[in-house]
Amino acid sequence: MKTRIIILLLSFFCSNFMQANEYWKKDYAKIDAYAKTVKSTADLNQLTLKLTEKYTADLDKYRSIFTWIAHNIAYDYNALKNPSQAVVEPVKVLRSKKTICEGYTGLFRKMCELANLECTTIIGWSHIKENIGKNLGNIPNHAWNAIKLKNQWYLCDVTWGAGSIYEGTTGFTFEFNDSYFCTPPELFSFNHFPQQKEWLFGEELSKEKFNNRPHFYPLTVKMNTRNLTPENGTLNFKKGAVVKFKFKADIDVKQVLANPSGANKSPILNFTQENGEVKFDYTFDTYKPYLYIYVNNQSVLFYKVNKP
Repeated sequence: MKTRIIILLLSFFCSNFMQANEYWKKDYAKIDAYAKTVKSTADLNQLTLKLTEKYTADLDKYRSIFTWIAHNIAYDYNALKNPSQAVVEPVKVLRSKKTICEGYTGLFRKMCELANLECTTIIGWSHIKENIGKNLGNIPNHAWNAIKLKNQWYLCDVTWGAGSIYEGTTGFTFEFNDSYFCTPPELFSFNHFPQQKEWLFGEELSKEKFNNRPHFYPLTVKMNTRNLTPENGTLNFKKGAVVKFKFKADIDVKQVLANPSGANKSPILNFTQENGEVKFDYTFDTYKPYLYIYVNNQSVLFYKVNKP
């Protein structure tokens, strides 16, 4: 009887939370084009109505709101050092046009509510390369949203959908990335770990394993990367040692580069790609503390390197 109860509970959980990929990478070009034409206003109700009134499907309404926020609200760079000074209340965010993740998620959730759409906020931890192998502690450092479609929850991160703050810069760069709209859980968990584990949607991922992963850049999510080796984000240096990399991805790989920290040149690596699986080797030469992997001249992976 106990086994049957567990099975029934798992069945209920999966029917409400496990997700297919039908909404991820769908063609939203027309919705996005329209959302970008909608002018900003401090009237939250009017703005939400303008973005959603022409659509009947909930998915289209969610997308229109997501796209508008991602194109109009910048990340507050100065608030990185003083988060308590950031503007996060939805109306104030509209006026200031900048905020932090709490403000992005709050604005998205409020606009969804005004459009009679179900949305919730999830808090947890993001994965950044500086924290590989470190204990992230008990205080969450990021927030994102989940939206409900046909009685199933889907993950969205409008903060990361808006753009980036690049290394060596002192400001935010708008760079729309819709890979974080209705993202499959196995990809979303590359760099998001929720405080409430039910939002992992059944992914078998411990916080320790999350902390020890390599850093995944947005392209890694967009190209549907899976079955990565090595999956530990810390490599042990030994001169002449060969690290064997492999992963599956939905991308036509034309070039693979490896850039050890401090190197003047990035060696072009020989690779193979068969049935979507990419394989290549990297040989350690001179010790450097980091290793960046590029595919088609774009950052995809970052590893720390331990000195013996």
